[in-house]
Amino acid sequence: MKNTILLLFCSIIFCSCGSTPEIEGFSKEAWANDIKGCNNHRGDLVKLLLENKESLKGVSDKNLFKLLGKPDMQRYYERGKKSYLYFYEPGDQCDDASGQKNGKRIAFEVNSLGVVVLITEEIR
Repeated sequence: MKNTILLLFCSIIFCSCGSTPEIEGFSKEAWANDIKGCNNHRGDLVKLLLENKESLKGVSDKNLFKLLGKPDMQRYYERGKKSYLYFYEPGDQCDDASGQKNGKRIAFEVNSLGVVVLITEEIR
């Protein structure tokens, strides 16, 4: 039991010590100014994120938020897993409509320790 607690504590400390990833050509300001992807300016930035997804895996959710800001949507799963979703194309999310035609989005799957483990593009 002590070993499990020590391992969990070390994992949390290790994950929280990481730094915000640097992606050449990525503009945090341009990303932040295109709220929910409604201005259609995030598309090229998403390409950069997908091209650099291996360097984003293992990043803590706190450092992900430093790079991309608060997610547009979140999904929660069992055992502490979650997904953070960021829209990059206009859709119903821009009109606050409850329709099913939300724009394209990028999803960051995070494990129970708050570490990015998978990055996918979701097209509806």
